[in-house]
Amino acid sequence: MKVFYRNISILIIVLLISSCGGTSTSTSSNSNSSSSHEQTYLNTNQTDLLDLDTDFSNKNFIYDGIGEVRLSSCIDGDTAGFYVGNDNIRVRFLGIDTPESTGKIDPWGKPASNFTCNMLTSASSIVLESEIDIFGKFDSSGGRYLSWVWYKNDFSDKYRLLNLELLEEAYTKNNLFTASKYLSYFRAAEENARYSYRRVYGENDPDYDYSGEAKEISIYELINNFSYYGSVAGSDSSGYKLRLEVMVVRLIGDSLFVRDVYPSLNEVTGDYEYGGIYAYAGYSSGLASSVKPGYIIKFYCRATTFNGSMQLSDLKTSQIGKEKLEIISKDNIFEPEIIDSNTELEKYFGKLVQSNIEITSIGEKDDNSNYTIYGKIMGTSKTLNIRINSEVNPKYQNDYFIVGENYKITGGLVKYYDEYQILLGNNDGLEYKDAQKIE
Repeated sequence: MKVFYRNISILIIVLLISSCGGTSTSTSSNSNSSSSHEQTYLNTNQTDLLDLDTDFSNKNFIYDGIGEVRLSSCIDGDTAGFYVGNDNIRVRFLGIDTPESTGKIDPWGKPASNFTCNMLTSASSIVLESEIDIFGKFDSSGGRYLSWVWYKNDFSDKYRLLNLELLEEAYTKNNLFTASKYLSYFRAAEENARYSYRRVYGENDPDYDYSGEAKEISIYELINNFSYYGSVAGSDSSGYKLRLEVMVVRLIGDSLFVRDVYPSLNEVTGDYEYGGIYAYAGYSSGLASSVKPGYIIKFYCRATTFNGSMQLSDLKTSQIGKEKLEIISKDNIFEPEIIDSNTELEKYFGKLVQSNIEITSIGEKDDNSNYTIYGKIMGTSKTLNIRINSEVNPKYQNDYFIVGENYKITGGLVKYYDEYQILLGNNDGLEYKDAQKIE
């Protein structure tokens, strides 16, 4: 009889434990997870604990290694542009490496980029802090400052270290292994984030297309239905993988300006139109050594936005492998469309255009040597600017463009925020010289 009661007691205990385990609130399951581990809730305990304890009053980040700044541009999860006084600099965040979201798109890249942008655009104050004695002043490219990025949302709040918060929110893995003064905080944050199995630590990005199946469409279709195919600014979606057959009409460094091989019907006007778009191939891809204007090629990519303009990114430029770039034909003929005072610029977005432009002023180069030349269509007050990317090769001489002079400009018509501008290509001699002075 004692054995019977003992067995009954054990059974009751087991049932109680099982029922208690079914109501736990400390973990959450996710059918999208790529890990079999149970996911735990994230927290920002380390960010909450840490304080900005270095005085930055009357300091300048460029000269003093710390100072209050203003946001100039969101770029991706671990890079942003800031104004230090009148200087516009680009900053690479220390201690982290978020997934790619610009030239290449990785899972969690867009959500990380949006998180960073949301924090910085809503901030009432931003402070940059360097550790030059540990990391140096610039990253390996020499063009981006290295910094800790502090922000606060309200003037009464304490500052929060965005680099650390991104790690605690599992938008990045820890990339801090040097004896920084924040090393202990990053190690503790990494420990919690890693065993949460959330986001980059084991969770599938619900807005990323993992299918591997590419949609074969025209550029015209893409531009007119961008919110469906592409990664729209502010959205966490990576957009669809695309496979496009295009004609190269300009090289911009190793990047391209491309247009459709065949025109598409505009059902509103009844006209047949080509779509065109800038295709960012990244730095040092070597693409310009294998393709030229007039080539028809097929490649895989995704569509994104940058500085308010649609573009192609994540180009697969290798000519071997499953997602290889294919050269279909060479020496195809193309001509720019002429823009004059009667032209509605919106209708020519994404097209290779040509216009006579009077230079009104020349903008300053940013920290990556990109700059805008401001102008108007010759003989009119209609604004049409010229954009010269740092990728252009060889570069135009500093005194080539003169205020008050007129130039025949050829290139792709793009939009930079709310202004139209012609994007110049590589300066390849007379055949494709995009800026010819009108005597």
